[in-house]
Amino acid sequence: MKTRANRHRGLTLVEVMVAIGLIAVSLMLVLSLIPAGIHSAQRAEDIQTAAAWSRGLLESAPIPETFPIPSDIAQETFRQKLGVTEFTATRRLYLKPGEHFLYHIEVETVWKEGVRPLKLSLTRYNPAGPEP
Repeated sequence: MKTRANRHRGLTLVEVMVAIGLIAVSLMLVLSLIPAGIHSAQRAEDIQTAAAWSRGLLESAPIPETFPIPSDIAQETFRQKLGVTEFTATRRLYLKPGEHFLYHIEVETVWKEGVRPLKLSLTRYNPAGPEP
C-alpha cells in the first residue's frame, strides 16, 4: 500500500545540482555573445559613417577647369573624427582613359578598426574637358 509521502515525491539534490549546472552553462554561453554583438554593432556603425562621409567627399569634389588636373585637387587627404572613430580619406580625381569629357573621382576611406578600406567612386561629365 502506497503512503502519502511516496505519492508526492520531490527532486533529489543531484537532480537540482544538474539543473543548476545546465542553467549556469547556458547563461554563460548567452552572456558571452553580448560583447560580440556590441562589437558587430560598432563595426556596422563605423561602416555607415564612413560611407556617408565618403559620399559627401565625392559630391563636394571640385570640377577641374584646367587639364591636366592640377596636383592640388588631383589628390587630397582628409581626416575627421566622427563619433569615437578617426577616419582618413583620400580623394583622387583623374581623367578616364580614352574619354575627353569624363573625369573620375575616387574616395578611399580607412579607420583603425576597419578590416579593409571603404572605396567609393563616381564618374562625372565635364563639358569643359580637354581638347582631344
